[in-house]
Amino acid sequence: MEIALRGTEVTIIGDNVIGFEQNNLVNSIVGNIDTEAGWDFTLKVFMTKIQQYNQIPMTRDGSIIYVTLTSDMMSVGGRYIGQFEMTKGTQLMQSDTFEFWVNNSVNLNAVWTPIPTTFLELAENTRIMQLHPPIPGDNGFWLIWNTEDSEYQESTQPLPAQGTPGPYYTPNVSQEGVISWTNNGDLVNPESVNIKGPQGPIGETGPQGEPGIGLPTVTEADNGKVAYVENGVWVAKLLSEIQGGV
Repeated sequence: MEIALRGTEVTIIGDNVIGFEQNNLVNSIVGNIDTEAGWDFTLKVFMTKIQQYNQIPMTRDGSIIYVTLTSDMMSVGGRYIGQFEMTKGTQLMQSDTFEFWVNNSVNLNAVWTPIPTTFLELAENTRIMQLHPPIPGDNGFWLIWNTEDSEYQESTQPLPAQGTPGPYYTPNVSQEGVISWTNNGDLVNPESVNIKGPQGPIGETGPQGEPGIGLPTVTEADNGKVAYVENGVWVAKLLSEIQGGV
């Protein structure tokens, strides 16, 4: 159904029958408006057959407002009375009322009381917010999940002030195994405690090591000589012999 909205005056263009009751996502209401940017639109509906009200948020795109109707919005057939409510901040404006019709269909849920659309949206938004709780931002403010843009946005709520670091204890263990404590906050330190356990049993003797390179056997004839490795073994030689002399 197409509607022209000039200020508060409503004109239905063409047929004022939307579709059949319980239709879901196949019918729509589209309005052409001349209201300046910044105004939001809600369609208030009175279902005369069951004497119930509903509120349907409209999506705005420039000079066009629209909504794709669900079965909750077209729950019963008959005459409907509609009125647009326009809001901008604290400003509130109502349009003329207008009538439209929803055709009857075979209703398998004869005792069905539809939930107002705004309540359904509120329940869904609550579920989404539970999945996206507030988180601290980098600029000192809480980040709040925006359900329309599906992203976190910075709020005006500041984060709690950062507290000053508290005092702390520092342990020290002596060679004797006594642990003592100091602190940087003029606090009472715990009593020192010896945490060294009893002497453990002596371990088993390890295996014999590899023989080392021994020094040569020397006599008085080797006086004045030095130990020198030659061809992988220790020998006693004069320094002049090592340096190439005689």
